[in-house]
Amino acid sequence: MTNKFNFNQLVMLKHLLETRSVSQAAELACVTQPAASKVLNQIRSTLNDPLIVRVGNQYELSPYAERLLEELRPALYQLESILQPNHFDESSIEDRFVFASSEYFCSYVFPCLSQLLTQKIQRTQFIVKRWETAFMDEFNAGIIDLIALARMEKSLHFTDAQEIECEVFGSDFLVLVAQKDHSILSKTLSSSALSSYTHVIVRHRAATKQHHMTAYDTYYQTMDIKLHNYIEVPEFTSAIKIVENSDCICILPLHIAANLSRYFNVSFCALKNRTYLDYILCWSYKNNNKKNHQWLRKTALAFLKEDFATQKKLGMDIINQQG
Repeated sequence: MTNKFNFNQLVMLKHLLETRSVSQAAELACVTQPAASKVLNQIRSTLNDPLIVRVGNQYELSPYAERLLEELRPALYQLESILQPNHFDESSIEDRFVFASSEYFCSYVFPCLSQLLTQKIQRTQFIVKRWETAFMDEFNAGIIDLIALARMEKSLHFTDAQEIECEVFGSDFLVLVAQKDHSILSKTLSSSALSSYTHVIVRHRAATKQHHMTAYDTYYQTMDIKLHNYIEVPEFTSAIKIVENSDCICILPLHIAANLSRYFNVSFCALKNRTYLDYILCWSYKNNNKKNHQWLRKTALAFLKEDFATQKKLGMDIINQQG
């Protein structure tokens, strides 16, 4: 007897095998956990295979499930591509989109981006999260739609680069930020001079208290700057508030320094050697052919490129005025 599954069951099966989690699969499919669990039990019974098994403290795919997923993915992606509507109307979108990025993006970029998105479509949920490497499974599963990060931060750990799509929306370099009347802004910035000040470092540590090399670390190493005194904070806003009320200094990307200088009593100047960064928007290849997602990333990229260019121009104007 031939086993028959409908399209929705096959999509749910793919979600279950990719996430190895009933709750995450249910979230992706926009159904309740009991409904997802029911589909899993039905397919297990029909195929006479456990599919997902517990091994120690985690869940693994059975050998049969691994082979099944390998064949199921391309088949469903091709079907989804074929079944896209001929005419796409953005006003008809009803979906849930999740962004992940730094605290700066969440606080200073996403509010304006979300305003633009909600003006275009009315029946959609937009969610933003502070990016953590622990979210990588959610990103691979397609639960997180877009990640915006600096390329040099090395904070994306992709197990398969072919599964990730990226596009650059801006590029700039690190600058020195200090209180507006700070004497360091008019000095020659040698390594020894920089080492003599207390630095405020923006760094988000995981629960393990380990961190990945950032562009800031790279600059300190390249310039042989010894940080005898420093304050470490997880957010750009915290760093800039400390800087504006003390003699502490901070190294930040140009576009962030330029934008924050509009809200806080700080200024910035060029560093002796420039460390460049690219800013990228990333998404899972699984979303490549989805019309809703294509619209989302096209709209987001256009906004991010324009917003980045505006802040960078502001920063470059200030740098050029300093000679």
